[in-house]
Amino acid sequence: MKYPNSEDTPCLSSVSTWDRESAKIACGEAHFKALQTGDNPAKFVRARNLNDVISHL
Repeated sequence: MKYPNSEDTPCLSSVSTWDRESAKIACGEAHFKALQTGDNPAKFVRARNLNDVISHL
């Protein structure tokens, strides 16, 4: 199964905003790593556009 999620922060202009967003990404990576079990494990994929998403389907 695919579980898409998107983060669409348009501008990471401040350091504190960047730190928060980086922490969210690290949390997502850890969450999906914990789900990597079975024949069809969940994957955390960073994608910047639709083509990036489609290439991982």
